[in-house]
Amino acid sequence: DAVAWSLVERLAIEIGLMARRAMRDLGVAEADVVLGGGMLQSGEGPLYEAVLEYLPKGARGLAVPDRPVLGSALAALDAAGASAEAKARLRREFR
Repeated sequence: DAVAWSLVERLAIEIGLMARRAMRDLGVAEADVVLGGGMLQSGEGPLYEAVLEYLPKGARGLAVPDRPVLGSALAALDAAGASAEAKARLRREFR
């Protein structure tokens, strides 16, 4: 339906604008843009495809299937000096 598609497109535009602003603020011409969350983490679907269209030149969209908290947990393990096996075990538990 037209209204639903307009909302998807609006969100995709906003995500593209955020990526453009972040790249400009960081002074980078190329960047991987991590796309996660409920509607983007699968790496497919109308919103994901629209976001890829609206990303700025030099931005590469990467779908991340893991929940965001995994990154924080891995950083905590790094800070604690945990082994690679501990990190692998954590990743397995989140899947």
